[in-house]
Amino acid sequence: MVNVVAGWGMANLAGLLLLAGEPARFPGPTWAAASFGVLAIALFHTRIGAFGRRA
Repeated sequence: MVNVVAGWGMANLAGLLLLAGEPARFPGPTWAAASFGVLAIALFHTRIGAFGRRA
């Protein structure tokens, strides 16, 4: 459940940063950066988890 909440929060942050990237002026680079960020956090969550694994 913690990973879901953390992932949801980061997805919202990515959306806010996407808007800050001025997609109307720079659509390609803005979408590419947001897409890469979402992919990176998704891979991190599937491999390690938002707060790490228990030993």
